[in-house]
Amino acid sequence: MVWIKEEKNNIIVICMINLMIVNIVGLSLNPICQSVRLFHSSSKYKDDVAKTLYEDRIAPVKLFDSELIDSLDNLTSIENKKLFFDKYKEKGGIYLIKYKEDENIYYIGRAKDFKNRLSTHLKTKSSDKFHLFANLVGWDKFSFSIIEICDLDVQNERENFYLKEYLPILNTVFKSNFSESLIYDTLYNKLKTKQEEIEFNSEYSGILIYVYNYTNGQINPNFTKYNSLNALSKELNIARDTIKRYLNTNVPYKSNLFFTSIITDLTLINDLVCKASEGLELNRTLTKKVWIYNENGEILKFKSKEAVAKFLNVQFRTITYHLDNWIKGGINGYYLFSKELNKLELEKLTDMFKLRKTNNCVVWVYEIDNLESPMENFNSMQKAAEYFKVDSRSIQRHLDTNKVTLKDGKLVLFYSKELTIEDIKGLSFENKKKWKN
Repeated sequence: MVWIKEEKNNIIVICMINLMIVNIVGLSLNPICQSVRLFHSSSKYKDDVAKTLYEDRIAPVKLFDSELIDSLDNLTSIENKKLFFDKYKEKGGIYLIKYKEDENIYYIGRAKDFKNRLSTHLKTKSSDKFHLFANLVGWDKFSFSIIEICDLDVQNERENFYLKEYLPILNTVFKSNFSESLIYDTLYNKLKTKQEEIEFNSEYSGILIYVYNYTNGQINPNFTKYNSLNALSKELNIARDTIKRYLNTNVPYKSNLFFTSIITDLTLINDLVCKASEGLELNRTLTKKVWIYNENGEILKFKSKEAVAKFLNVQFRTITYHLDNWIKGGINGYYLFSKELNKLELEKLTDMFKLRKTNNCVVWVYEIDNLESPMENFNSMQKAAEYFKVDSRSIQRHLDTNKVTLKDGKLVLFYSKELTIEDIKGLSFENKKKWKN
């Protein structure tokens, strides 16, 4: 929507041009239409979302200043993409996808085939930081650039070089040798919250909603347009909160799909609806798969939260409260998630299990020159820490490591069990010479 304001002879003329209608008409006449659905957002909304990317950022933000081989500025034009990738048929290597409104926001990746990799990015509905951000602000706000053309056997090494050098803000997971920061949060909840705040911060006025019928696995191209959320709610007798929950999610509700813009590629959206229907159960009455993890390394999968509540012998609301919330201790040591954890999340959970286990374990304390009998033993790591007037993490760092440490003027070792004669014979100590000197 564009407003043109002209002041002449103290008369203000305001004209409104509805670019959305112009674009829709143009698309219907143009055989080359967009291949992805764009999210139309206010500039304030996009600014808020972009700022969110900098929140909780530990590593420095760097401008990508290496030389680029070539760039594609319009990712939503089939014609432009064809002209660009015809020059790099079956070529792969390292690429960069940059947000054009902030040059510090970009993603670095590797590809066997540049064209196929970009196509996958444009179609994915993954909730990782990069794709969530791109789908929210619109792929027309991004450019695609080729950094290097290289063979598969060196791509991993070259990609890691650029990740460590530039720490791109849109890459979700990597460890950097440049800093010890670990970038892993997806920002899914924050970005979705901001989306809802912007789109529904008033009495739902001025929001056009297009409703499509979805039956037998197909979208009917004929839609019904509603001028407000209230009008749609009243006409279809569906609660406004329910419509909000399903709006722009590609998940059907009672054979209806709700969008804030007209579908320009029915085939693409139909595929997304199929995928979303399998993985995004937004209604509480629908079954929700649950993965259970415990400290013994067991992974249990259940078809519904009801089944989990029965297995753990707790109330349904307890399951809802703990699901995906990483609450310390879980439910009697069981942690619940709505998806299978990735490698980084598993490492985080393992650390939590380790901390819980060591916090509750008995701690045996030995003086270095008297290993035959323990100096003290404590019911928990916290009790040992209180006795020696140190942080419990200091005890944890030395537990079962054979590292000699100075505590309360004594050279001591910490173990999670009482030592046997065989244990003592097999010990070799670290730091002993240092402390003796």
